[in-house]
Amino acid sequence: MVAISVILPVYNVEKYLQRCLDSISNQTFDDFEIIAVNDGSKDSCLNILQEHAKKENRLQIISQDNKGLSEARNTGLMHANGEYIYFLDSDDAIHPQCLEIAYEFIKKYNAELICFGYEHSDGLGYKTKPFDFDSINCEITSNPLLKGKNKAQFNVWTKLYKRELICDIRFIAGINFEDYPYAYELYSKHPRTVFLDTPLYFYTRNEASLSKQTSRPSHIKDYTTGILRVCDIYADDNLKEDREFIKIDFIPAILKHQIGRIRRASKANKKEMIKLFRAQLLELKRRNMISFRGHKLKNWLTYQWLLLNR
Repeated sequence: MVAISVILPVYNVEKYLQRCLDSISNQTFDDFEIIAVNDGSKDSCLNILQEHAKKENRLQIISQDNKGLSEARNTGLMHANGEYIYFLDSDDAIHPQCLEIAYEFIKKYNAELICFGYEHSDGLGYKTKPFDFDSINCEITSNPLLKGKNKAQFNVWTKLYKRELICDIRFIAGINFEDYPYAYELYSKHPRTVFLDTPLYFYTRNEASLSKQTSRPSHIKDYTTGILRVCDIYADDNLKEDREFIKIDFIPAILKHQIGRIRRASKANKKEMIKLFRAQLLELKRRNMISFRGHKLKNWLTYQWLLLNR
């Protein structure tokens, strides 16, 4: 068993992939494996992976037909041997000390989860400076959902996970925006968590990424699938306090994302997106998961209008 399995889903990111691979291979920590899942890339990604594997014996390449990001990560999980799991997106990069710092602190505090910060990058380069371990501030909690507000983010790539914590969690197949239901299912377990104030990840503003794609009805369907998964998880009577937080913090945030997409949608897509969004609001209302608290007044009035008008 290695210390860390780095799971790297790869799909049509030839512009950024070598930088990503180099950022892993150049870590100050060396007890890890890289599981690169080539998810049916149509560009030169497979060639780049194969060339890198000639000089990086910790790299394992798995190729599959295109199944999407969720299934690529799930495939990586099935092949992972590490004591800890780390997800990295292949158009991004990590600080040279990322794995060392995350591993050091998760071990030091006997934690199951560690969360750190990130910076934005243009995808071509990034500036790094070495971190002094003694100067890194941290916060420890057994409930990252409540104690880590504004720190326990939706994404999965600013976190190192103990393998046992996530062995029964999988990404929802076939949807976009798969990070947040995975993260919130994880938080429901109340893992012992360390929050670091250190930016160890470089997030690329990739204009071809999903977040930049034209808004369409399938996006609302995918949001609905994820939101209802979260609501199902927090319906547990043992999570009443957490459920209230979901209601007044998570739900307003995720509805705001969607209403923004609808407002930016083309005229051809907007009508169907509104219809799907209204159905989502009705279901949340039925589950008593929508209230005035947490919503901006303008958005709240929009939701009420949609609920009252077909």
